[in-house]
Amino acid sequence: MNDSVAMDRSKAGAVLERVLSSDTFAANTRLQSFLKYVVSEDLEGRGDAIRAKTIGMDVYGYSADEIDTRESVVRVDAGRVRRKLEAYYAEEGADDPVRIELPKGTYRPRLVVQGSEPETEDAPDPRRTYFWAVGLWVLGAIIIVALIARVGVQNAANDADLSERESTIRTAIFEASPVRLEAVNLAHDARDLMFPAVNPARLDLSERAFDAVVALDPQYYAGYAGRAQTLAMQGMFAPAEARPELIARANRDAERALELAPGEAWAQSALAWVRFAQRNFEDAVAASGRAVTIAPDDPHIMEFDALISLYAGDFARVIAEGERLIAVLPDASGFVFRNAVGSARFHMGDFEGSVREFEDAIAAGAPVGAVSVAYLMAGFAQLGEAQRAGELASRYNENWPDARVDLLFSSLFKDARYGQDLGDAMRLAGWTE
Repeated sequence: MNDSVAMDRSKAGAVLERVLSSDTFAANTRLQSFLKYVVSEDLEGRGDAIRAKTIGMDVYGYSADEIDTRESVVRVDAGRVRRKLEAYYAEEGADDPVRIELPKGTYRPRLVVQGSEPETEDAPDPRRTYFWAVGLWVLGAIIIVALIARVGVQNAANDADLSERESTIRTAIFEASPVRLEAVNLAHDARDLMFPAVNPARLDLSERAFDAVVALDPQYYAGYAGRAQTLAMQGMFAPAEARPELIARANRDAERALELAPGEAWAQSALAWVRFAQRNFEDAVAASGRAVTIAPDDPHIMEFDALISLYAGDFARVIAEGERLIAVLPDASGFVFRNAVGSARFHMGDFEGSVREFEDAIAAGAPVGAVSVAYLMAGFAQLGEAQRAGELASRYNENWPDARVDLLFSSLFKDARYGQDLGDAMRLAGWTE
């Protein structure tokens, strides 16, 4: 495989099967098929010929007539595969000696043996030297630098994972400032690390990645916007004594992002999330509404809008906007807004719809954790499906014995009653405190 260690086919197949059978990929046959196809094509010597069109026709069965309008589906799935691989190697596959990568700017994968690409004294990486200088080589730095290293001129001018408009924008950014483009790419990679928000390791990694963005380009707003959202999340889940300082730092970053780019959706979304963390629902809803108006089809913006609307109790908006985005970007359903739709249906009394949404979200690759299982067990309990509810309650008790989703949601909802309703249904399912 290109830029990878030489490896016989059977060993490469074993590496692929280990990834495909992991918990990270097991529930999503679509992304399994995508990854298996690109790896197999490369092993057959056809890696240079892998394009969005070939994936669309060979994997998804699109016809030649419809492929031009469906390439965006392939691009979205490529991003989801990258996020899945990052999640897998951050947890389940952390000790795997050989890793599969899908570099940005190409659909051609590569196998990388850990530690097989040492630095050379005569050609040091200036970015790596820079990060050493600013002291950012801490937990997660290896992943951050791997993300940065894949950025370059070719990525800016011919990125197969971007629309033509986005590619043109990035090329223009590169012409003006290569460092800015580096910061742009790292910020967008770091953005995908925020969810599941209840995973402290991912939030820590996200924060450090945005630290790196700010260090690269202090005048680029997104470093501050992303870090504001990450710090606000950490503040929500932190012990009471640590919460004020984290949210104060988040607020400073959100205000800096707005100062640099008040018309950017991400800056408005960051402000909205910080206001939500401060329990200022009115300002949070207003700022999030501005962000959605600026970028109505950006799934990242919609993730935060869905959560703010959910916790504010505007369940009808959560469902309407979630269904609209799924219709516009049907293969973006791996984002957290679909979980929000499931939660909204539960609190509106549509328990069957809630269960369906969460099951579909899991199948589509949406973030999965204690919250998803809590709502599923609660939904089945309310439907009277005691056996299924009990099975999920047992899994919850086994995997998250100390997770108090009921208390967390009581503190997040504007009306604590909704968190209490969830807790009552969890107990009905067999969950024990």
